[in-house]
Amino acid sequence: MTSRARRICVANNKGGVGKSTTAINLAAVLALRGKRVLLVDFDPAGGASIFLGLAEEVREEHKPLYTVVELLTGKPFVPHRYELAPGLDLLPANTRLSHYAQELDRDPRGHFRLAEALEPLTSDYDYIICDSAPTLGILMIGAIIACPEVVVPVQLDIGTLPMTIEFNSFVVSLKQTAQPELRVLGVLPTFNEGRAKTPQAMLGALKGLFQGRLFTTSISRLRAIGDAHGHGRPIVLAQPDNRGAVEYTAFTEEVIRRAGH
Repeated sequence: MTSRARRICVANNKGGVGKSTTAINLAAVLALRGKRVLLVDFDPAGGASIFLGLAEEVREEHKPLYTVVELLTGKPFVPHRYELAPGLDLLPANTRLSHYAQELDRDPRGHFRLAEALEPLTSDYDYIICDSAPTLGILMIGAIIACPEVVVPVQLDIGTLPMTIEFNSFVVSLKQTAQPELRVLGVLPTFNEGRAKTPQAMLGALKGLFQGRLFTTSISRLRAIGDAHGHGRPIVLAQPDNRGAVEYTAFTEEVIRRAGH
């Protein structure tokens, strides 16, 4: 019997929390563990695509680039092979996705289009990781329906708490109305500054809001992580001994245990 990919969405309704960074490092570590991984960029900003070295291709849209829009419109699947981590394929995105989202909004089944497009691919991979757009709209809904095990990166800043509460309510509603398989796999604290007062207060609030679903690992605020992006590499490949790489590796091990795959 052919196994089906575990489908994980990295999502938050606030930008700048480490969402794309989390998606690319999670995908890279899984590939390094010998897993077959498809990383789906479902954010028109193309952060995951840019961080994996496709900045020029994403920004110069007159050049041919097979993106998630091509998959959604029925064109034969042609993923980008990420050579630095064999086993990792990327389905990129660019701003054309924001225009296509308008068509998805007009389609009564627009929320399910990504799930339907990915379904034939689930036997080809061990994991499908989706990096979603940071807004509570058609793209995030479609991403979560397609990949219903959700990882939520949350910046340890008290100002992010109201939007995190809003996102939690959104997830509960979506589970009831559109995707009964939806579950929060875990909440990943990001931009941690150690024993500073605010991060510790925020950790306490997250423990209360997402009872039992907070990852043990948190990701430190480190310049090296951003520097790695500038070279088109996840920190786990650019500087595997860096503290950020060690933290993302530990986080991925938690994901593997929770996903049971």
